[in-house]
Amino acid sequence: MRIVIELSSGANRQVVMNQLFKHSNLQISYGMTMLALVGGEPKFLSLKEIISCWLNHRREVVKRRTAFLLKKDRERAEILEALLLATDEVDRIIAIIRSCRKRHEAELRICSEMQLTKRQAAAILDMRLESLMGMERNKLDREYVRIRKEIASLEKILAGDEALMNVIRKEINEIKAELGDSRKTEIALEAAENPDIENLIPEEPAAVMLMNNGFIKRAPIGKRGPQAQEPDAAIRLETTTHCRLLIFTDAGKAYGVKIHEIPESGRQSRGMAAINIASLSPEEKPVFIMASKDFSSEKGFILSASSGGYLKKTEISMYASARKSGAVFMKLDDGDKVIMCRALAEEDDCEFMTLTEGACAYLCRAGSLEPSGKGARGRKLNAKQEGDRVSIILDNPGYGKELVISSDDCVMCRISMNQFRLPSKAGKAIQVMKNDYKSKPVVHAITALKDDTLVVLFEDGRAEDIAVKDIDTASKSRKGRRMIESSGRALSISVKPVGAFDKEI
Repeated sequence: MRIVIELSSGANRQVVMNQLFKHSNLQISYGMTMLALVGGEPKFLSLKEIISCWLNHRREVVKRRTAFLLKKDRERAEILEALLLATDEVDRIIAIIRSCRKRHEAELRICSEMQLTKRQAAAILDMRLESLMGMERNKLDREYVRIRKEIASLEKILAGDEALMNVIRKEINEIKAELGDSRKTEIALEAAENPDIENLIPEEPAAVMLMNNGFIKRAPIGKRGPQAQEPDAAIRLETTTHCRLLIFTDAGKAYGVKIHEIPESGRQSRGMAAINIASLSPEEKPVFIMASKDFSSEKGFILSASSGGYLKKTEISMYASARKSGAVFMKLDDGDKVIMCRALAEEDDCEFMTLTEGACAYLCRAGSLEPSGKGARGRKLNAKQEGDRVSIILDNPGYGKELVISSDDCVMCRISMNQFRLPSKAGKAIQVMKNDYKSKPVVHAITALKDDTLVVLFEDGRAEDIAVKDIDTASKSRKGRRMIESSGRALSISVKPVGAFDKEI
């Protein structure tokens, strides 16, 4: 039978071939359980051990068969020797028989007088008279010669292993000649494996987004370019369906998934929860994503920070083996969580600032952090108050600006970024203002110019403007001042776009 499949225009030939291999018997693999009884005990054997055990079995079979045939031939040779003797001494045999009254008496006399066994004596008494003819005598001679040759051949097989193996080879060749035919299939180790599922999926551009609610969304990229920016997307990546995605969560774990495994969503869809894409626990939330075709060849680092005050930098290539089950990228204490994660280029030496709930600020440079392993905690920040936790990370805060911090009830203060210095290694945090992190923790921070205006958005939807210059200057002995009286909590603080402005991180 010959089957011809004609492809339509634009069809991917390799994809069609892989689909045929996957869903038909054009290519198939067979599994075999190599379990056998060896010496009465069940054992898992390798291919070499299976062949060795089979040869030992064949040796035993041939030995037992040869020993059985040898016994039969020796018994027949014994009878033939008695019959030949009887034909030569026929007169004497007749005289002994005629002088005896019973068969038993005749057997005993033949055995004693002619030095024969009981079996030979019984064969002589059972011999017919026609055996005395000359032609019958010749037939007995020929049979005896043949039996002696067979006995010699069988004894040789039992005496040496080489003759025994020759018998086994001969029998196998006879079976091959009788039943063997040419192979109709091809054995190939590489073809026995299942085709990679990625070869079944065409490579297409795709946009992957991490939404502010922790959902992950994959959207197509058309010929005219990517779709409009999603307003709710915290991170947006432009990649392809053949790339892999790393999902970093606040539990200090990295999960690896393939882009094509994420369901494609429409413009109005909110995406899919990360727990439905990888094996996240219900309490985990994604904080960062990145995509690549081969993470093992990626140059650069992953910079992460935890609320417990640990900073860590690890090489991206270390997460090439991350799977859906996850791999630890930052060791955390009980109650600690990752609040910031980002990718750094190999030559990137960016600055970033950490702020705690107790209004302590710490300025650091990425180049001062030594790369560490996946299971390490990283560098510990020296907080001013025990139990104080990091709540905000500002990326590239910039000198010459004002750092504005605020609690959720709009108690604010500001400090010039020029007052901060970069420590060479582990340094202490600067107390920006006097604050009780348990009752009024710092939850907002932003850098702005002194002439800028800030916009505060409250949970009731109301927005208020505050001039940066109207905010009191910070001091470690001052608690700050409430800038806006409101019953609702402040959700976010941003710079009103009068001139150049920084984006809140």
